[in-house]
Amino acid sequence: MIAVTDVIMYITVISDRSYKSPGNPIDLEVNERLILQMNDNSKKHSILIVDDDKTNIIALTYILEANYNVLSLLDSTQTVQLAENELPDLILLDILMPEMDGFEVITLLKLNEKTKNIPVIFITGLDNVKAEENGLMLGAADYIAKPFHPAIVKLRVENQIQRRN
Repeated sequence: MIAVTDVIMYITVISDRSYKSPGNPIDLEVNERLILQMNDNSKKHSILIVDDDKTNIIALTYILEANYNVLSLLDSTQTVQLAENELPDLILLDILMPEMDGFEVITLLKLNEKTKNIPVIFITGLDNVKAEENGLMLGAADYIAKPFHPAIVKLRVENQIQRRN
């Protein structure tokens, strides 16, 4: 169970929707710009998850939080700024998002001097070869199709973390 003191919450509240994360007794108000940072100094690497679907963020956080510091973002337009500030070791990025899709986001990340070397794994429901090819040509390190399987997510994340070190 996550203690309140183990979580730093940055929430821009513009709606009155709430959700309860698995295993967490506190309700959080959320909106299009939810960022949760798991603050556990014993975890050495950080992962930024960018997806407009809260369910995917919750599932991926649950899969990865035991081994990594996890940051998450619902608003893709904030990705480059957060990546510049936090310099995560890896970014898990959805492709289909409103306002700015994953292809646009990775292009901006790769053009930015501070973020260009952060590996990006696309996590997407797109199942066509052209989308995968496009993502890899833009600099994605890997590609995971939805629905994702926890073991595959863990292994692909670990492989990218190991390659970076």
